[in-house]
Amino acid sequence: MLHAPDSDAADAYRTLRAWLQFTHRERSLPSLLVTSPSSRKTQGAVTANLGIALAQSGLRAIVVDADLREPGLHGLLGAPPAPGLSELLASAGDWRPYAIKTGVKGLDLLPAGSLDPGALDAPESAAGRDPLGLLSSARLPWLIRQLEAHYDAVLIQGPPALGPADAFVLAAQVSAVALVIESGSTLVRRALQALALLRNAQTPVLGAILTQARASAAGAGVDLHLGGDGGPAAEA
Repeated sequence: MLHAPDSDAADAYRTLRAWLQFTHRERSLPSLLVTSPSSRKTQGAVTANLGIALAQSGLRAIVVDADLREPGLHGLLGAPPAPGLSELLASAGDWRPYAIKTGVKGLDLLPAGSLDPGALDAPESAAGRDPLGLLSSARLPWLIRQLEAHYDAVLIQGPPALGPADAFVLAAQVSAVALVIESGSTLVRRALQALALLRNAQTPVLGAILTQARASAAGAGVDLHLGGDGGPAAEA
């Protein structure tokens, strides 16, 4: 989005932004969890670029890195990895000091933070060492409601759905879910397993985002395709 604003990929993210705004015509977009069946390869880029597209449209947006096991949004947005979500969930403090302004006007980042109990702003505890324990705390729904009240759009980068229960816990607390499918990489069976698991959280799955559908030999292309809750498309 930033380095090639006239590219097909940038147009695809603007299309995705328009689709989200059309689907949710109220002023504020829902808190949206971005996850994938099992691969993190393109998921972080989708979250970061969608956040940029939303901010460039004039919305106040925040991207939250809730992939506490393998965080990566801070690197994509040129921000420090900590302190962030881990420290915030393990403390009793306000969320605002943990939100970082990015180089994009209107876009903030809440990085994942550190899982090292010694680095947390709270006494060492089992929850402080365990990502699932942190995400299962009562602080998470409180935080999401706070962010929804402050920002026009809240994008949450989650871990893959077909792994530890982190993504399921996150899905149960957000307003909607988008599933990232990698063309030529994600198996249909895995995509459908992830979809079924996420539906069990009783949160609407808005659709699938199909990436790398027309990737060039140089790796320049990313193509996004939107599908309804009825089922994502993927290539075996």
